[in-house]
Amino acid sequence: MSKQQHQQALSPEKYIRTRARALPIGTCYINSNWLDSGSAIVFVSRRHINAHVTYAAYNVDLYCLGMKESIWAFNQDPLDFKNFMEQQQKENPQGLHLIKASYGLVHNIIYGAIEYAGEFGFLPHKSFETSRYILEEDDDHVKLIELTFGFNGKPLYISSPEQPAEGNRVLAQLEKNPGRGKYEYITEADAPEFFENADKMEQEAANYHDPEVKLGIIKEFIARAESTAESLFEKTDKLVEMVEITDAVFYEYIVNEAELNKAFETIKELFDFRITDEPFSDEMLLWKNPATADLPEIRRQAEKLLFMLKEVRVTDGLRQSKEMMDKYPGFPVFIYLNMKFLEQKEGIEKQLAKLEKYILQYPDYLPLAYLYAVSALLNNPENTSEQIDESLHLKNFYPERKAFCKEEALLYVYLLSINYGSSGEFALNEALIMYFGNNFPGILPESQILTVKLVKIPFVLDWCKKWMEEQDQSTDK
Repeated sequence: MSKQQHQQALSPEKYIRTRARALPIGTCYINSNWLDSGSAIVFVSRRHINAHVTYAAYNVDLYCLGMKESIWAFNQDPLDFKNFMEQQQKENPQGLHLIKASYGLVHNIIYGAIEYAGEFGFLPHKSFETSRYILEEDDDHVKLIELTFGFNGKPLYISSPEQPAEGNRVLAQLEKNPGRGKYEYITEADAPEFFENADKMEQEAANYHDPEVKLGIIKEFIARAESTAESLFEKTDKLVEMVEITDAVFYEYIVNEAELNKAFETIKELFDFRITDEPFSDEMLLWKNPATADLPEIRRQAEKLLFMLKEVRVTDGLRQSKEMMDKYPGFPVFIYLNMKFLEQKEGIEKQLAKLEKYILQYPDYLPLAYLYAVSALLNNPENTSEQIDESLHLKNFYPERKAFCKEEALLYVYLLSINYGSSGEFALNEALIMYFGNNFPGILPESQILTVKLVKIPFVLDWCKKWMEEQDQSTDK
């Protein structure tokens, strides 16, 4: 029996237990609010040689119970995996927002939560007996990341009315270990008020506007922002801390509520349309071509390439998008996707000459027009002080349309955020993030949100230095 035939003869569960760790790790996902919510929904995938995907999903409680449950799926078509991931966000009533994460981070979250829960006598759910083999072995080969578990130094159990038996069992165990008064217990209904009160207590303790506290925060920010000892991007926890302290300085000391409200109204007016769930609109797929019998295949190939973009499979994506450009000349959606792969490889600012050529061929094709505008802004930052041309605003580009697909909306956000960030209109960028979080949760990729946050750091640093100079001058007087 050949090796391939032997693998096919194995049951999916046996294959996962014996061979899954030999497959390369693919993309990992986690809910974006895992740090604040204390609940992590983690997806870890592994790629087969035929591009199919084997993956597991883990429901992890960081506050108390550790590994609550897991599921796995074997040898899935990549488009089926993509559809499954999108469905997770649609079906979640809270608007589950999944973001890409490094394997090292999710590994540390899973095993750190299991270890913390084990201190109080809680074992991983029995489903973990198989799904653990989609993870790497928990040994020194995976770099340790320092994470905090529990809530304010104690295990916190949040009970669900749908699981009364679990509640009785968990509370009985917590009474034994760590013992009465050494753990917190709330219901799901109590949770919003509980966390709101905790935030208020934290803010009151911080007292941001006490002169000594303000001086300390600004000094700490300057020290962190100017540190060149290590790259922020190499340490996820340091990057998160930098974003948090930047936001604290910006919101507490730089921007006021009136400015934010005005910015929010501006963004609200710009997005006076619906955003549909479909990845591509007919306008993106067809441009000026009449409807064709090939449209279902064109859509399938475009969605496949979009999935590869999200997986950052640049080499395969460049090759396959070029094949589609040759197969479907006159359908610029494949030129657009090819340019997006080039952006991942080299940066969009280096594609200006190519984009100029394509703009002449397809002068009113929105995706290419937006990429060209972004590339032009990055190549000529002095032009970013000017407002975006009215014709480029999405509702003006297609004035007859009342709805746009996700990819069109994301391209619009991309253009706006680059312009606002380069021209120093950071209140508008923050309002952009808040507006989408409130009205279209889960649409903005975490990478796009992070870019908006990071672009703000040099501006906040300049403000802090000037503030420190003013303090020094006033002290000298």
